[in-house]
Amino acid sequence: MKLSERGFTLIELLVVIAIMSLITLGATMTTFQVINVTRRSNDHVAAVRQVQNAGYWISRDAQMAENAVVDNDPETETVEFLTLTWTEWGYGEDPYYHEVIYSFQDLPAEIGKLKRQYVFYDEGEDPEGYCLVVAHQVP
Repeated sequence: MKLSERGFTLIELLVVIAIMSLITLGATMTTFQVINVTRRSNDHVAAVRQVQNAGYWISRDAQMAENAVVDNDPETETVEFLTLTWTEWGYGEDPYYHEVIYSFQDLPAEIGKLKRQYVFYDEGEDPEGYCLVVAHQVP
């Protein structure tokens, strides 16, 4: 080997590899922290939106309600914790009857979904309505 040809020694290469390993480890840890914080933040925002949505529907129906029953009907499978009813007088002589039942679905393990069942009917007619999942558990 000529004196003009110089390279890196083994110790210099080991020091460079150790420094690069530390930098890579730090970058990897930072990346994982950012991903975890983002996921937790998204879960928190989703849970807050679920609570806001449930609060909106319950307060909306409670403002119109003439009668509120906070009890569970043992004859049904679902756990009904709130039943709201009210009467609305339309353009005709017959009133429209409204009933909203809030219940939990997917029990007893955990509270999975908050369901809103809305039924309305005219005197002497078949009831109509729909079911809406107001909030559900964030996985």
